[in-house]
Order: sequence, then structure tokens, then C-alpha cells
Amino acid sequence: MKNAIKRVQSQARLNYAKRSILHKEKRLRLGALLHFLIAIGHIGCLFALDEAFEAYGIREIMYQMVSGHVWMLYALTHRSCCRFLPGRAL
Repeated sequence: MKNAIKRVQSQARLNYAKRSILHKEKRLRLGALLHFLIAIGHIGCLFALDEAFEAYGIREIMYQMVSGHVWMLYALTHRSCCRFLPGRAL
């Protein structure tokens, strides 16, 4: 009788562990997908930086930050894109 109870408890712990691992895997996949979408958004912004900065209301701040070197805006946006691509650790 005790062996049967231990077996059932052991099986319950195993099932809980499997569910926990599957739940973590789903969250990791969701996180990877969101990072990929953010990277695609940054690539899209490269083609219309002025309009994107104007839409977010940060155009003046960004131009002050790079102090006239507009190419730096593209470099910063490209860097942000690379940061969010899966498998990259920059």
C-alpha cells in the first residue's frame, strides 16, 4: 500500500515538472517572437527615421543627442535592431 502511494506521489511530481518545463518553453518562445518583432520594427524605422522620431515626439532629443551627426541615428537604430535579434548578444 505504501509503495502504491509513493508511486502515485512520484508520478504527480513528475507530471508537475513536465508541465512546468512546457510552460517555461512557451514563455521563452513568446519572448523570442516579441524580440524578433521589435527587431523588425527597428529595421522598418531605418527607412523613415525622421517620421518615426516625429511620431514618438523625440525628434529634437535625438538630434541633440547626436549633435549634428545624422549618420549616428542610423547606427543607433541598427544597433537596437541587432540587440533584439534572436541568438545575438551584442
